[in-house]
Amino acid sequence: MASLSECLNSADDNPKWIERYLDLVVRGIRSAKVTGKIDRRLERLLK
Repeated sequence: MASLSECLNSADDNPKWIERYLDLVVRGIRSAKVTGKIDRRLERLLK
């Protein structure tokens, strides 16, 4: 698995990093509403 700095330096890996982060830290722990907000915020970082 790539390190955070490697993912942030590679635009191609950002969607993979976001999904991995959401799976490990957010989904199943936070409410669906909060998970959606975090997901949208991270997606905005890609634009």
